[in-house]
Amino acid sequence: MGRNEVTAILSDMTHGGRLVLDWISPPDLPRRDVKLVFLLILCVEQALPYGGRLTIERGDTRWALRAVASKMRLDMPLWDCLVNPNAAPEITPAQVQFLLVPDEFTRQHRRLTAEITADEIKLGF
Repeated sequence: MGRNEVTAILSDMTHGGRLVLDWISPPDLPRRDVKLVFLLILCVEQALPYGGRLTIERGDTRWALRAVASKMRLDMPLWDCLVNPNAAPEITPAQVQFLLVPDEFTRQHRRLTAEITADEIKLGF
């Protein structure tokens, strides 16, 4: 998948919104990686209802997502289920991405790392 295609989709998703996205990656990206990142973006959006900045960067071997906002709404049981397979929070239809992320990481034999504070979310894989 091309970086230009990805950034065009993200631009359409955030047009007129309060979330600012910065995408830093090589020009060609594996579709399976982009799928994981897009699912994680949906999770981050839930935590940033008042806006913020999300930087997504593909390094040499890993993806890193960093969300920063002065005010976040963190539902920690939801975030816990991303990295803890035994967590079983109540999920509404608007939160289904929190169930899809662990399943997709398992399917791809990958591991998600997460660091969450009151004003910052760091995700990597």
